Amino acid sequence: MALLQSNRPYTIQSIDASRLLRQRNVEKLESDSSRQLRQRAIAKLEARRTCVPETPTPAEAHALLEEMRVHQIELEMQLQAKDGELRSSLAEKETLLKEVDHRVRNNLQVISSLLRMQAEMLKDDHRTGRALRESHQRVMSMALVHERLYAGQNLSEIDFGEYGQTLVEELSNAYPDSAGRVVFRLDTSCVLLNVGQAIPCALILNELVTNALKYAYRPSQAGEIVVALSETLGVVTLSVSDQGVGLPEGMDWRDAKSMGLAIVALLSDQIEGKLSVHSSQGTAFTVVFPKEACQPVAPARAMTA
Repeated sequence: MALLQSNRPYTIQSIDASRLLRQRNVEKLESDSSRQLRQRAIAKLEARRTCVPETPTPAEAHALLEEMRVHQIELEMQLQAKDGELRSSLAEKETLLKEVDHRVRNNLQVISSLLRMQAEMLKDDHRTGRALRESHQRVMSMALVHERLYAGQNLSEIDFGEYGQTLVEELSNAYPDSAGRVVFRLDTSCVLLNVGQAIPCALILNELVTNALKYAYRPSQAGEIVVALSETLGVVTLSVSDQGVGLPEGMDWRDAKSMGLAIVALLSDQIEGKLSVHSSQGTAFTVVFPKEACQPVAPARAMTA
């Protein structure tokens, strides 16, 4: 049997090199596989760590709750301190506003008294005396607004329906000739007006009621004067009407040389109101105007002498 012979004889070195090469290939495959497995395991741990929060220990949870409780107590103390500061500032502002209203009211009453005294000294001059008495009534109507503000709990607005009743009583007493002959019927509801609108409306009501007392009815004629006040959807309607002789035929009240009507027209424009006059059966003056919201009170400042 013939032996197969190779051109390259097998030696120990060649066998060892072949084994080493195979071993390295195996180690390389094992290392690549291990690396991939390790990377997959790390990726899974990272994903689990981001998705599942770490549960604190009981001691850590207790410390966290205690920190939150202390923080809540600090916030409550800060809120109480701030609330105390705001209440103190509000009380100071109310005191200052009452003081201002009190001074304004006193000053207006002084002016009103001076005008009344001057009118009484001019009894012989009927025209001048009447003008002074009417000026006294205008000042008095403004003083009544500040008196209501000072006496009430709300320092920014007044119930104009209630104010109107008081003003009508004052004007009725100022014209004793019409007492018992001319009566008033008040159809007023509670309408709250701020100072910016209450003062002009007070003067308008004063002029219209005074005009009705003077000219609506003849000296021997009895009658009624109706004062109405209402509010609907933020729109205020104020009217004074009578069943008297009415306006003179052909008279245009816009061109009338009457200080009272001029004041009514001017103040109606001031409060962005619409003034209308009807004189078919008697005379009816109506002012319709939008109600303004109460303006916030400005921060209080110390009063200086």
